[in-house]
Amino acid sequence: MKKNVLLISTHKETVNLFNFFKELNSNNCSLSLLSSDRVLIKKFKEENLLSRKILNCFNTKSSFLFLIFYIIILIPKSFFLLFRLWIQKKKYNNIILFDWSEKVFYTPIAKILKINVIWITIPENNLNTQNKLIIKLSKLYSKNINNIALSSFTKNQLVKLNFPKDKIQVVNLGIKLKNYQDQVDIFEKIAENKHNINHKFFTVGTITTLNKAHNLEMLFHAIKKCLIVIPKLQLIVVGNGTEQNKLKWIIKKLEIDNMVWFVGGKDNYRKWFDSFDIFVNTSEHLKIKNIQTILRAMHNKLPIIGSINIGLEDILDSENGVLSNFNDSEEIAKNIINLYRHRDVREKLAKNAQATVDKNFKLDRMVNEIKNFLN
Repeated sequence: MKKNVLLISTHKETVNLFNFFKELNSNNCSLSLLSSDRVLIKKFKEENLLSRKILNCFNTKSSFLFLIFYIIILIPKSFFLLFRLWIQKKKYNNIILFDWSEKVFYTPIAKILKINVIWITIPENNLNTQNKLIIKLSKLYSKNINNIALSSFTKNQLVKLNFPKDKIQVVNLGIKLKNYQDQVDIFEKIAENKHNINHKFFTVGTITTLNKAHNLEMLFHAIKKCLIVIPKLQLIVVGNGTEQNKLKWIIKKLEIDNMVWFVGGKDNYRKWFDSFDIFVNTSEHLKIKNIQTILRAMHNKLPIIGSINIGLEDILDSENGVLSNFNDSEEIAKNIINLYRHRDVREKLAKNAQATVDKNFKLDRMVNEIKNFLN
């Protein structure tokens, strides 16, 4: 018998979990969605899965305002949920919630309806920035809730906020390994020809959103320092963002603009992975898409350099990658040079990186683990 699961999602990051939702639906589960994300709703409809649009839950940094609206909105939202359940003519065994405000709004009514409630806690920049009243109410409700953290780093954040440790289970984010589509643009030849045994350049690659300049700027300084040892070095930056013009000005000022390529945003990265000798993660905070990109790079047998203290310790260790202080361009440069000089180290890290993903970060493993929490 299929398990009926209602997903309620007003969190902007959940669209990046669509492959997980799709896989869960095909594993003896029947999923329905209430969401504020038009893209996610569209994806569900394309798969002929039931989905409906809802408004974002009220969220404010003011605890006083939230308390007022919580009292005013909780009853209408409860009836709204009951109405949705009624018109869909489906008995839901489980409700999965993602955003903190929706956890506070929908958990009480779901418990009254005797529906199994599961929280999935998505990696956040800093949980301390959440509304204090929302966190207090969440801690109160969480005593009888299965709270799934998508990384041990996220679990540690919750424990520091005094959420019940025994109710927090870590389920590693999984990726679906699929064939990547080809890119067709003026940079295609770069991606096609770089992974040749006789290629002239040692290629450092990164895939990121160009909205914050700090870590990329540190990488640029590191690249300049590396030139003494690696004269034929190039950096390929895949991504778009508001800081692109500023970053181009920085590389021009550093006089490395002839070896740094900005190739724009790409949805399919396989050729770029094949063109890189090493992959550098420059994200200052890990979001779902960042983690998925790193895992795909690892599975593509790329040595990874990532930043310390952002949660990569869940994925990388000394056997499958390199963790570096991204406030220190000298340290980043030393790590790049070390990987350049020691091909055997690169090959060892790459092999172990792929094995790590195969063992711990496949999508079917994530699906099976979360299914254990469903009634």
